[in-house]
Amino acid sequence: MAAALPVHVWTVGPDDRLNADAGGLLSTDERERAAGFVDPGIRARFIHRRAWLRIIIGAFLGTEPASLGFAQGAGGKPALVSNEVAFNASHSDDWTAVAISAGPAVGIDIEHRRSITNAGDLARRFFQAQEADALAEVPAGLRDDAFLACWTRKEAVLKADGRGMRAGLDTLMVGSDPLAPEGLKVMLAERRFVVADVDLGEFLASAVAVEDAPFHVVAEPIPAF
Repeated sequence: MAAALPVHVWTVGPDDRLNADAGGLLSTDERERAAGFVDPGIRARFIHRRAWLRIIIGAFLGTEPASLGFAQGAGGKPALVSNEVAFNASHSDDWTAVAISAGPAVGIDIEHRRSITNAGDLARRFFQAQEADALAEVPAGLRDDAFLACWTRKEAVLKADGRGMRAGLDTLMVGSDPLAPEGLKVMLAERRFVVADVDLGEFLASAVAVEDAPFHVVAEPIPAF
């Protein structure tokens, strides 16, 4: 049996702030994108997320964050120009998570745990019918977490695939029942992925997906900057 691939995951929380100089880490294109946001709060959040992404990947590779080059891979998924590692990032409110894999495509999704008053309607709209039926049977007090488990698993696979939400959440079956430690194998078109839930603390629901490889998650401390 092949050894499980390590997938490194960093979680940046609302209290992990950067100073004003962090914007200097961004590329010209990123700064132009930031300037295009009229709302100053949205602009600051974009700069914060992109700077942390550069800091995390740079620390992992032993490279200056500002020197990293990004491109769009298959389906528009962000990738490193150097192609040294595969990575993916997810954001929810003021939380950010970054996953890095040494080779196979990786996807991560996080959702801030919250009350979802229309979980049943959303499941009927976005999930497979069997998943929506199963969610309707979950006790009301557990339904929000069950919904978010299903949602994050689906998004993690779609992001690993590269097409993201364009491929449709209803194109794969992941369910919301607890997964075995080795994860769940799912097919999307002709590609096979392994998806597993990730414990990122009480505030976040999260899942990671890797293309056709068993994996284990290594929780990393965010780099000093």
